[in-house]
Amino acid sequence: MAFRTLIALGAVFTLAVPAAAQDDEMGTPAAVQALYDCREIADPMQRLSCYDAQVADIAQKESTDELVFADKEQLREARRGLFGLSLPRIRLFDGGDEDEFEEITTTIASATRIGRGSWAFTLADGAQWVQNDNFIMYSDIDPGTEVTIKKGALSSFTAKIGNRRAIKVKRVQ
Repeated sequence: MAFRTLIALGAVFTLAVPAAAQDDEMGTPAAVQALYDCREIADPMQRLSCYDAQVADIAQKESTDELVFADKEQLREARRGLFGLSLPRIRLFDGGDEDEFEEITTTIASATRIGRGSWAFTLADGAQWVQNDNFIMYSDIDPGTEVTIKKGALSSFTAKIGNRRAIKVKRVQ
């Protein structure tokens, strides 16, 4: 699952590349703007010719992954897959407050005891987290156990695994 997240992230970043080919910072890609500009041509035959040429250019760029299209749901899923990672602010992922992830709920795919009572675990989507507090959990964490990870203050996160007490965690991959 983490591989799909990286692919989605790479695909989304290609929208911004090359930055010089765009009419403003993270604005409409030049190839798409050229298509839009065809609307301004008064002569129907020239306008159709313009549309045909620009659509062919966009199709070629899409086939070589130079230009990638993503809808809001795909971007939302990419943001969800990046939950917990420290990344620079990317305008492309800005979806407004209603789309901001403050917590995720999923299941544990696997868990491993590390050190004295601390845990490392992988979520169903492939995200890897480690416990970074001193609370000792003696009982095992079984695959399929529900986990809710919430944002805390100062870029911290807490995980509530099953009915256990919440622990502090950080994302490692």
